[in-house]
Amino acid sequence: MFSADTPKIISRLYDIIAALESGLAGRFTLRLHQCPGERALLFTQTDGTPFFYCGAWYELWSRSNFPLWYGVNAQWNAETVQRFLERHPEAVAFEGYRLCRAECAPVFEDGPVDPVIELIQSELAFLTQA
Repeated sequence: MFSADTPKIISRLYDIIAALESGLAGRFTLRLHQCPGERALLFTQTDGTPFFYCGAWYELWSRSNFPLWYGVNAQWNAETVQRFLERHPEAVAFEGYRLCRAECAPVFEDGPVDPVIELIQSELAFLTQA
């Protein structure tokens, strides 16, 4: 799994997550989640309850060969989870989450992160529309 490019990819993932955080801060309430093997943004409701995940999770990366994912936890708001699954029936089940690859992410080479921000904005708009 590890190659000479792995440190560069990890650095790029952190840059993408930081760009998402700065690009979406103020429009959504979010918090940075970090633990060994994972760096992610949790988008939260006004009461602080998470409703959307976007991040890099090493264990999932090692199983799927893809590092950046977005989705929901099955224990979160049932309506939000249902909306997400209707939109993404292909979502992968992993440790209580249902996740999709952020395929537009320029993870393996340099490139603009705007497509990732647009993807996540689109997902959030869909999930939060009344």
